[in-house]
Amino acid sequence: MESNTVMNPFDEIAVEEAVRLKEKGIASEIVAVSCGPAKSEAIDDDCNQTGQMLSALLSWPQATFASKIELKDDKLSVTREIDGGLEMVDVKMPCVLSQQIYGS
Repeated sequence: MESNTVMNPFDEIAVEEAVRLKEKGIASEIVAVSCGPAKSEAIDDDCNQTGQMLSALLSWPQATFASKIELKDDKLSVTREIDGGLEMVDVKMPCVLSQQIYGS
């Protein structure tokens, strides 16, 4: 018997932010990627690998642990949460972003 699949909370937040960016006219397209069989609904075992692997395969820039995203000229200005506090990086689009979940 198959169980119903539900998007995990981490992915829900990321998709919601992507929709906000599209509604603001910052993004023109949203692409959601799941790696694995059709039934995949995983958070990559909290290993933080999917974004980096996808970025490498696409040869696109990446920013991981994003907590804030702003459009700045023709780039995204990303605030990243790191061990020592916050770091700002600018990435050209298209890019791969992975996000930080508060309280995790």
